[in-house]
Amino acid sequence: MRIVRRLQYVVAKLQCEKIRLHDADLERLDFLSKELSLIAPYLAEPLASEFSKILAGIRVGGTYKTTGRGRLQATERVICDYYADRLRHPLNFLDLGGSDGTTTLDAVRVFRRKLCVDVKACLLDLHPWLLRYCRGPVTEYRSRFEEPILVRIGKWGLRLNDGSDDALAQKYLQMAWFRRWLKRGGEVKLVNPLVQRDSSITVHAGNCFYREPAFEGRFDVVRVSNLLNLSYFPKPEIRTAIGHLHNYLVEDGLLVISRNDQREETEVECGSLWEKSGERFRHLEDFGGGSEIKSLVEKYPA
Repeated sequence: MRIVRRLQYVVAKLQCEKIRLHDADLERLDFLSKELSLIAPYLAEPLASEFSKILAGIRVGGTYKTTGRGRLQATERVICDYYADRLRHPLNFLDLGGSDGTTTLDAVRVFRRKLCVDVKACLLDLHPWLLRYCRGPVTEYRSRFEEPILVRIGKWGLRLNDGSDDALAQKYLQMAWFRRWLKRGGEVKLVNPLVQRDSSITVHAGNCFYREPAFEGRFDVVRVSNLLNLSYFPKPEIRTAIGHLHNYLVEDGLLVISRNDQREETEVECGSLWEKSGERFRHLEDFGGGSEIKSLVEKYPA
């Protein structure tokens, strides 16, 4: 307890010196998951939105898990426009970059309503849960690869990986001896409970840079949104991902890649749609100015 009291003293001292602390309550995610499992779907939307809002402030693996209902309507529109003349039952849909799965659920509902097909969706995300380590009033959250995300000391929460030179975060991370003292205390799911309760959506822990043999030739539609950005990954890695996505599609399957850009006070979807044609991709349509990696896709397999 002496160690914990010392940490609480340091937190209070730095707070007085106006070093910013963050109060991202990840335990609230567990509470919301339990509450949402007990109430009717039509009553669950506000709590599901709160779940997504909490996640938006969490940075895992170098990116924020920003999401929200209705963010990817342009991608849904182009998929419906081009899939309507090639209907297959069920529609097998792979979604990458879906964060907590809210936008995956949006797409599934749109496809069911507009295309009148059964949908089997797979949400591929590298970080569908966090690990919890605890001791007394101290709780640290880490990714499944042990990346430190956030620590709570009593009522205070401190981000450990937001890219800043936060003095307290650096001091805490240097205390390796103390962090080893924490005990594993379960997981915090980062998949929205509304997604968890939809049996047509499965969640797979992984990413598009590693080949998934079970996915090959399986999907009618693949969507990648706010993930394959040039600001996130170098071109060679993006080319590798494009190759894997090509293998996951059936012949004449659809690939849509997009990014949400902030323009003044409006968020705009910028993306492109392709069809798998033999060893290549055939361009079908752009929206919002097109995908920033359009040239990489169209040069594949070069």
